[in-house]
Amino acid sequence: MPVLLLLLLILALAAPGAVLMVGLAVLLLLPAYLVVSSVFTVVLAPQQILAVASEGRTRRTHACEHATVNVLEEWYGPLPQVGGVAARDGFYIWGAQQIHPGVLVRAAQQGLRRMQAGEAGLALHPRCGTSLVVAQFVFALSFLLGLFVTGYFTLTGILVALLASWAFGRPLGLLAQRYFTTSADVARLRIAEVHWTARPDLGMGGLFTIPRGAFFFRVLQ
Repeated sequence: MPVLLLLLLILALAAPGAVLMVGLAVLLLLPAYLVVSSVFTVVLAPQQILAVASEGRTRRTHACEHATVNVLEEWYGPLPQVGGVAARDGFYIWGAQQIHPGVLVRAAQQGLRRMQAGEAGLALHPRCGTSLVVAQFVFALSFLLGLFVTGYFTLTGILVALLASWAFGRPLGLLAQRYFTTSADVARLRIAEVHWTARPDLGMGGLFTIPRGAFFFRVLQ
């Protein structure tokens, strides 16, 4: 982002007319972009969540992933650089290279034990992709409803949609995690092994990659 801003500043100094043309193009294309992207979000977001909901194994490993990050953040404080993704046979944790692997293993085992002891809340995390998808869905639905009711594309409509996403995205995202994309029913689970992988196989045709590798936790169910 700083590089982009620097380039825009240089362009503004060298060719202010070009910057004006770019700004006008953005203003003209923004309404069409928001309408098209919102329609796609409203249609596809529920399908994404329901696809995970139908995979019981993935929901349980997803809960283990969240529990691991939650325990790590109890020990170290907020770790915004740490993320994860669940698979049917385990889960990945990335951005944790500065943490000793043994500590990661203890965090995963403790998170699993605590869920087995009844701490179902560890299965949820506010930075989960589910919450992001739900927030995008709330924005898209609010934006399209405003457009349908008023018949006009306005800055006010965008701001109202952003406000709705901010107000309802997180609580609804946590509900979606609880009932659709995670499962704290982990009584029979155990962590079989943990290893570092430089090229994680996420089974998504290469559409999603983990930069700089990740730790994979294989879970037996």
